[in-house]
Amino acid sequence: MSLWHNKCVKHLLYARQFIPRRIRAIAHAVRQANAVMRPLDSTLFRAQWAESVFGGLRSIVTFAVAGFTLQHILATGIAKNSISWSLIGPLLGIYIVYTMATSAFSLWLDYRNSLRTDRLQFHLDSLFVEKIRTLDVGRLNDPAFIHTKDFAERSGRHSIRELTHAQHTSVQALAGLVAAIGVLAFLDSVLVLLAILPLIPQTLQSFLMDTRRREMRERTFMTRRRRAQYQYWLTAEDRVEQTRLFSFTSYLHKRFMQFSKTLLQEEASLDWLTARWNILVRSTQFFFVSIAFAYLAWRVVRGEIEVAHVLLFIGSMQSLGTALWSISRVSTEFNSGYWDFQYLSRFLETRPLIAETDACDRVFFSPARIEMRAVDFSYPNGTPALTRCTFAIGPGEQVIVVGANGSGKTTALSLLTRIYLPSKGQVCADGIDLSAVTQESWLRHTLMSTQHAGVPNFTVEEAITGELGETVDQARLTEAANMVGVMEFCNIFPQGLKTQIGQDWPGGVGLSGGQRQRIKIAAALYRATDPRIHHVFLDEPMSQCDPLIRQRFYQALKQLRNKTLVVVAHDPACLAYFDRILVFGHGTVLRDLRGRSEVDRYRTEVESILTADDHSNKAA
Repeated sequence: MSLWHNKCVKHLLYARQFIPRRIRAIAHAVRQANAVMRPLDSTLFRAQWAESVFGGLRSIVTFAVAGFTLQHILATGIAKNSISWSLIGPLLGIYIVYTMATSAFSLWLDYRNSLRTDRLQFHLDSLFVEKIRTLDVGRLNDPAFIHTKDFAERSGRHSIRELTHAQHTSVQALAGLVAAIGVLAFLDSVLVLLAILPLIPQTLQSFLMDTRRREMRERTFMTRRRRAQYQYWLTAEDRVEQTRLFSFTSYLHKRFMQFSKTLLQEEASLDWLTARWNILVRSTQFFFVSIAFAYLAWRVVRGEIEVAHVLLFIGSMQSLGTALWSISRVSTEFNSGYWDFQYLSRFLETRPLIAETDACDRVFFSPARIEMRAVDFSYPNGTPALTRCTFAIGPGEQVIVVGANGSGKTTALSLLTRIYLPSKGQVCADGIDLSAVTQESWLRHTLMSTQHAGVPNFTVEEAITGELGETVDQARLTEAANMVGVMEFCNIFPQGLKTQIGQDWPGGVGLSGGQRQRIKIAAALYRATDPRIHHVFLDEPMSQCDPLIRQRFYQALKQLRNKTLVVVAHDPACLAYFDRILVFGHGTVLRDLRGRSEVDRYRTEVESILTADDHSNKAA
């Protein structure tokens, strides 16, 4: 008994703190959703509120009109010993007009709601695009932001309509509830008591179920994420091939089923609790409704209630039952819409990773001297990447960066591009700290091509230039396409550079991974040959291309002699095309090799290591 008492007190105290705070949070989310919906169609917004109120009163009004009409017909008919068309005709005409008017109004609402739904979709699309444009590259690469954006896309988009529907349902339910209780109070105060008592277990059920669902959602969050990850690798078209070829299918399926079983057990436990509460609530409602009808019948038999009042009572009980049913579900709808809306709110409230309050736009008319001065850097998730990293690159210098995986090469390029700012130290251009330069203005003069960049399914020309028609510099396009062999495979297509990429498009063609990488690098080179670009940073540009294309590409880089060029690569053959090497390791520069002799010596050293490893493998 003591344990049960303590649990009850604990739940009551929690409810006292939690419910008001949750109601305020949901009300705030509803106001935000209304702020989005109202401007899209203010007339529809007001009409739906009116329709919600009328919908809650419809049952009572219908039965009241029917009851008093029936009572009038019976009284008049009995007095005249007949019921004529002159008595029924006007009433029938009023009913037909009412039915046609409500049907026309419903059709109008459906039409305007369809238009508003389309506008909402385009409005949210515009919000997403504009928000992405306001964020810096570092934030766009942040895993936490990517997670938020994905949930905003999948769930947040529907939350506005979900909250709007929930508030209209709640208004309709409250209007019906208040009207029903008012009518019952008019008939007999005892009926009000019998109508209110079933609300107590129903309210407790709604609160308890919402609390349990929230607890289960928090408890199973990582389980759901893991299950979704295994499902993705089992079903996604860009992963299922690798899964099959690596013989991972059995293991992934086993893990997927394990997580599914865990989630199913959690859901089954909650369903069983819901079923028990449903039995309690329905039994309570049936008990009190039966008593109410028995009490009403007793008063009818005694002649204390007229026929019109009986129908009014039936309409009120029907309206009350509908309101109770709606209220029991609208709280779940509000909660679901609230949580989904949080993803959308967090996405829209996301700020750039790098604050630029003290930064300003700067123009660079020529390549700058770029320096890293004792730079320490850790990613937003806390992973350390650079430690006391120091080097300088002169204007127009061409440098290759080498080192083991995870040594900090790509991170260094990201800092030079001002995607991130260092935790300690400085990254400078002509002595100016890049933290004082806006990212947008720096990127007007700087280009970085990452190893993970994709190729959009546009035409080849669009994918390379990002432009259309007369704005394309055909000379630069041809030069960039020739530098990496794009023209070679485009010439076999009837439309050449106008060919659509992607077999899922009409007239489109499928391209290999190497061909797509050539297009990606051609796009980088097209922009690199822009006179406004002074700094070019390329990360693993030729990782998927054949040796001949690699050779042609590195030879073509000589045409960028008037620009600062930094290339990250693992291929020892490309060392011959550079006069300076930065060797990275453990997040810093271990060796800075300058001049042909030092570069050749390092190249010989690398080739000796590779040869020794090859002999060891053969011996083994």
